[in-house]
Amino acid sequence: MDAVKKDQVFVLDPKRFWPYDPIAVLAQTEEIADLLVSKK
Repeated sequence: MDAVKKDQVFVLDPKRFWPYDPIAVLAQTEEIADLLVSKK
């Protein structure tokens, strides 16, 4: 797949991203934002 070839794939820990309460979702969005910024 093109995304894999271009190193544009993120592996997320299911234990970390399974909860969906407001506090967990906020932490998840911050973690995803950090992952995206670090790829630049």
